[in-house]
Amino acid sequence: MQNLLYLQMNQIQPSKIKLLIGINAFDMTGAPRLIVDEINNLDRTKYQLVLLTFFEVGAENNFFDLLPDEVTSYKLNFKNFYDIKNWFKLCKILKEYKPNMVLSHLFFSNTVLRILKPFFKYKIVIYEHNTYTKKTRLQVLIDRILSRLTYKIIAVSGTVKQFTANQEKINSEKFVVLSDSINYHHIQSKIEGCDKDELKQKLGFKKEDKLIINAAKFNWQKNHQLLIDSFAEFSKQNSDYKLIILGNGVLWDFFNQYIKKIKMEDRIFLLGRQKNILDYMFISEFFLLTSKIEGFCIACIEAMAIGLPVVSTNVAGPDEYIVNGFNGYLVKSDNKEEIVAAMQKVADQGRNSFSDNCRQTAQNYDVKEHIKGLEAIIRQ
Repeated sequence: MQNLLYLQMNQIQPSKIKLLIGINAFDMTGAPRLIVDEINNLDRTKYQLVLLTFFEVGAENNFFDLLPDEVTSYKLNFKNFYDIKNWFKLCKILKEYKPNMVLSHLFFSNTVLRILKPFFKYKIVIYEHNTYTKKTRLQVLIDRILSRLTYKIIAVSGTVKQFTANQEKINSEKFVVLSDSINYHHIQSKIEGCDKDELKQKLGFKKEDKLIINAAKFNWQKNHQLLIDSFAEFSKQNSDYKLIILGNGVLWDFFNQYIKKIKMEDRIFLLGRQKNILDYMFISEFFLLTSKIEGFCIACIEAMAIGLPVVSTNVAGPDEYIVNGFNGYLVKSDNKEEIVAAMQKVADQGRNSFSDNCRQTAQNYDVKEHIKGLEAIIRQ
């Protein structure tokens, strides 16, 4: 089977650029969603594409089913950085495929694929997806040293570029700002003709329920404590609202118990990872983000494409596209009172008063514009 794939990969026109896209894991989070859109929109007459992942994820928690059949996926399962067996497997893949360029996401993938660059002579472009305040000194040093082997660093927002360049002392000329994106027209086609009340009942809610949505992995970064406490305070004056939280993570069990402890289990619903996230957004009134750090937050732009205003803490990404009173509200991080006040403003004004502005904002981040920028980097 591998020999057949090798023959197929080499029976292509010489003019095609061979791209290898690497990422830690292809789970249901922001970076893999961006990769799905990139792979589905890059011109296959110009590029040959291979996806490489370093860690396995559960069959129900990945985006592999969204990839075109003709795109080969190599799934490694590194136990740790010193997993010699998987290093050899990776070297074999690189030797046979001979990529012209590698596009890499997240620290482990970025580190391994840059270390191997001198041996396989490809250009490598890495993505910085966040303002990683918890990088260790060693990680910062590794990134600084390996930046010398890096062709370009794609920062998903201007704030990420500035933060990373300063933290890692890398020349800002090494960076290119290329915002994350969504497939705006695909989203519109998914919701066209949908009846909000019917869909609400289909998903287990009452017609009269007013819903607020959050979609985020349960970890320290996403600050679910502030999310839940803010909603609990908001709900004291707004008893007709409920909160939907989509996502899994290491803190899911803790917050599931916490919600029971504060007796909000009939108002706050932890629904785990859902592939039909757009359906839940469509039945909601607004999107609420309380993260400590971000890079761009694709979920916020998806929500805006649906027509939802966004209330967000002042983090990278939302700080560039949220305009107070126009498409939502930006508030200080860790300030529950300000978050509740912003939630109340949106509730009082209503979703419809923001919807056109939100969709207008989302169109600025359509994947077609992202692909133009990515191709410019590839072909420089």
